[in-house]
Amino acid sequence: TYGLNINYVKDVINKKKNLINDYKECYTLMLAIIFGETSLKKPGASSKARWMSHIIYCAKLIQFCIITYFPIVYTENLALEKLSTVMRAVKKRQASKYDGVVIYASETGTAEMYSKRLISYSKKYNWKLALLDPSTIEIEDFLELKKLDKIPFIFGCIATTGDGDPPGNAMIFLDELETVKPNMLANFNYAIFGLGNSTYQQFNASAKKLNKILNNLSGNCVLTHYGDDDKDLEQEFLKWNCDLWVKISKIYGVYMDSTKIIREYDLKLYSEEINKENIHVFSGEYRPKSFKFNKMPFNSNNHYMAEITQISELIKQPNPYNSSCLNISLNIKLDITYCAGDHVGVYVKNYGNCVDYLGKRLNSDLDQIFSLTNTDDGSINHPFPCPTSYRTAFTHYIDINSTVKTNVLEALSFYCSNESESQLLKKMATVDGSDLYKTNIISTHVNICQLLKDMPNVSPPIDILAELLPKLKPRFYSISSARTNENKLNITAKLVKYDINGKTIYGTATGYFNQISKQSFDSEKILLPIFIRSSNFKLPMNSNIPIIMIGPGTGIAPYMGFLEQRQCDLENEKIIGKAILYFGCRSKNFDYLYQEKLENYINNGVLTKINVAFSRDQENKIYVQDLIAQNAKEFYQLIKNENAYIYICGDAKNMAVAVEDQICEVIMKFGNMNKIYTRKYINMLKNIKRYNLDVWS
Repeated sequence: TYGLNINYVKDVINKKKNLINDYKECYTLMLAIIFGETSLKKPGASSKARWMSHIIYCAKLIQFCIITYFPIVYTENLALEKLSTVMRAVKKRQASKYDGVVIYASETGTAEMYSKRLISYSKKYNWKLALLDPSTIEIEDFLELKKLDKIPFIFGCIATTGDGDPPGNAMIFLDELETVKPNMLANFNYAIFGLGNSTYQQFNASAKKLNKILNNLSGNCVLTHYGDDDKDLEQEFLKWNCDLWVKISKIYGVYMDSTKIIREYDLKLYSEEINKENIHVFSGEYRPKSFKFNKMPFNSNNHYMAEITQISELIKQPNPYNSSCLNISLNIKLDITYCAGDHVGVYVKNYGNCVDYLGKRLNSDLDQIFSLTNTDDGSINHPFPCPTSYRTAFTHYIDINSTVKTNVLEALSFYCSNESESQLLKKMATVDGSDLYKTNIISTHVNICQLLKDMPNVSPPIDILAELLPKLKPRFYSISSARTNENKLNITAKLVKYDINGKTIYGTATGYFNQISKQSFDSEKILLPIFIRSSNFKLPMNSNIPIIMIGPGTGIAPYMGFLEQRQCDLENEKIIGKAILYFGCRSKNFDYLYQEKLENYINNGVLTKINVAFSRDQENKIYVQDLIAQNAKEFYQLIKNENAYIYICGDAKNMAVAVEDQICEVIMKFGNMNKIYTRKYINMLKNIKRYNLDVWS
């Protein structure tokens, strides 16, 4: 059976490879192949099909025969090999030992971080909460909660992606939960904290969806808040959490004990004999020996080790704007696949001097091997791969460069020998102290190293920091190349830096790239852990359809991949349609990114026309939306008469909004539409994937 299916898979993939644009289509294809059924409905909330049970049933077969030939659509959560601790307890009727479950939907790790903080805070009320990754549970097991004498309180920390979709780990769970009949979980209490950004049109769509679903299941909403990362997500979570426990106290009659610090993990130190005990010590990888034996499928927990071959500066140095933009070239093999328009997640290292400072400041041996193990079996066992050394943990796994969170400040107050400083730390960790927190921490980007320098009387054990500080999250970039015949992947990254109080503070990822750019890549091999995140920001399946690309600054990144793919199509004698680029930068003489490449693409017919807005080369500033207005008639004809696809990449808060407003003006003028119908027309283009966004805030 395996052999027959593999041959069939090869045949279908080879024929339909270019027709598959998202994971749902691939899931359908997988099921069609494995069950010999080609008429399956496309899965989704609208179809109400019980397709998830099929995927669970054949997950191992999918892993074996699909991932090898189509690894890009594999996700680490597809094979549900075991249920979480709390769901196993439900089956044994022991879940009553939990007062609540925390479901998190997380793309970059922020929602997971807040979920863990919620669990930690609950212990002050002597509550026991279990952390649930929705990708590890079946909906039938979740509904087993109704058979308990008391249904646990359900908490949700739910993020929303830029397109309004749930994160990958919660997509299937929410679709399945939406098909459950009303009143299936009667009279349970729940609370939701949404993580969204108001600059996006689908603000907190996933959290709102879960709220609606739980309400339909006869849940009682205790408190819901839709957090806005464009404002102050940390303070919003702090207030929501504080208000929530006031309500829980009234409902359940529980009270807080704030006189002590409660550890989440047990510390174990290893002797030098650990190497003789056949225990794997992690050295920066997320799966044992994955650095040494780099095997697919690659994902956020199993990284591909890509070799950095070159880092080049894209902006003329020096320049009046003191800015820098880097092109990072990676060498990859054939066993990692991506399409033009996809994103790459990269894991960088923290600066060695900062790690060394922590060891010296806290009088700790950074080479000490240790392990942190959760005291509760209902949550994730370790905060990061263990056992490992403190040096490795603070270099590869722990974020020591981000601004210090309020929960860390509160914990550090217990390790401060100066009473006034201790009270200040406690005050900044409260809702009432939000102004102090903004002034002393946020406005000056104070990280843990700077805090320890500013407060010499604070001396926590180093394992406390390892427990409290957030995980080092992957940084995502739009890929600036196409997966043609060459084993390469390019990234375009603007150097992030802040000048505060006479000091220059660099972004974690771009600061790392800037640091290693001064090294010789010929003499020293530098590897970068990466994984691919599939995107809906794709070229039309028909290469003859015209495209309009709009993106100032590093917004040009995915278009370099688009143009490279069109170059390949042209060389393979495919017919390619028009390609119009609207690009913006400050000055033609300094930051015209990829100028030479773009001019070559014009000369060989890959690119039809370039419209460049140089905002600082004349007295009146000009932006990409101004060039759209200047070419309004041509723009409208491409959309209306030639069915052109529109692509917008860059800043979500200002640029993307201004560009959409200008496009609406063009449509109203030449399409004789009013504002209402114009917006409906834009939404229709978005729904049929002719208006595509790859934006960030």
